[in-house]
Amino acid sequence: MHVNFGQAWDATPGVFGTDMAEEYEMAENIGFLGAYEQDFAKGGKHKLTARTYFQDTSGLAESAITRCKKTREVIGGSYENKINKDIMVTPLLEYVSFNDADGTDGQDRSYLTAALGVGYGNWNAAVSGTFKETETAAGVKTNEEQLQLSAEYLFPIGIGVDVAYKWLRNAGVDTDVFGTLLTYGLDF
Repeated sequence: MHVNFGQAWDATPGVFGTDMAEEYEMAENIGFLGAYEQDFAKGGKHKLTARTYFQDTSGLAESAITRCKKTREVIGGSYENKINKDIMVTPLLEYVSFNDADGTDGQDRSYLTAALGVGYGNWNAAVSGTFKETETAAGVKTNEEQLQLSAEYLFPIGIGVDVAYKWLRNAGVDTDVFGTLLTYGLDF
């Protein structure tokens, strides 16, 4: 099963929003899922889901040189809030923690992602930040930070044009990235 361990790796708005959180996307797991959805009329539809899973540690999941990650905790959520017929606001907040990250005894890693997406008619904009801390068994801490801003206009013919900026700090080195994204959507 492809576990939905968190959602920031897939749902953070913006051109660069998912870049750092993609590091903890999970695959190759065995698990069970339960969900309950309730329609509160004017309060909207709400869904509560719970999963339990474990990584496939059989001989088929291992290779001669890699080991599976161990996971311990994730908490977060997002909410699409339709202000009126033209304006949609979607905040996202997620915290993820790994013990023995990368299969290394005593190495802990955490991620904190916060984002806000705003849509207005054919326009949308996003701001997001992901903060990553890794602590080795020896107590040495390293931090990485990523902030991104982006805006898009979707033309009525299905062409979308995004412009984006990302600031990344890794081991004290700052990097600035500017990007554009051109998309075309087809309904079928």
